[in-house]
Amino acid sequence: MTPISVGSSRGPSPLTLGISDAVPIAIALQESVSACFKGTDETKCQVQVIGSLKMAFPAGIVQAFANNPYASPLTFKLNKSSKLENIYPNKELLIESSESLRPITSDSSSFEVNMSALMSHIRRLYEQSPNSRYYNIDVLKYQMRCLQGAKSTPLQLVSYWKCEPQTTSLKVDYK
Repeated sequence: MTPISVGSSRGPSPLTLGISDAVPIAIALQESVSACFKGTDETKCQVQVIGSLKMAFPAGIVQAFANNPYASPLTFKLNKSSKLENIYPNKELLIESSESLRPITSDSSSFEVNMSALMSHIRRLYEQSPNSRYYNIDVLKYQMRCLQGAKSTPLQLVSYWKCEPQTTSLKVDYK
C-alpha cells in the first residue's frame, strides 16, 4: 500500500479525504447493444442498450480510509437522464441526493455515495484480494430508450435466405 501524498492528486477526479488529501477515482462506462433484426424492415428491429457505470479506486484508498474514517461525501450527477429508460443504482452504496443537491433541471439525476458502506465494501475487496492495484465497484446499471430502432445500433444487418433441396444459401448485408 502506498501512502497518500499531502496536497497532491494522482488523477483528474480526486476524492477529498482531508483539507489537502486527495485520492483519484476512475470512472468506466460499459455498454452492450442487443438487437434482433427481422427481415429487411427496419421498423421490426428490436434494440436493447444496457450499460453499467463502475468506479475504480487505487489500493492506497484502504490505508487512506483507515487513517481518515470521515471522508467527504462523494456525489455525481447524470445529465440527460431522460434518455434513460431505467436507472438501477447499487442500493448498498448509492442514495439519491437530497433535494438541496439536485439540479434545477429535471433532465438529470444526482447521487451520493454512502461513504461508510463504500469503506466497508472496499475493505471486503481488500481482504479478498490484498495484492490488487485497483478495486472496481459497480455503482449503477441503466437501460436506454431506443426510439430509432435499427438506427440505434452500431451495426445494422439484413439477412436473405434461399432454401433448396440440396443447398441453403444465406446472404447478410450490413452497414
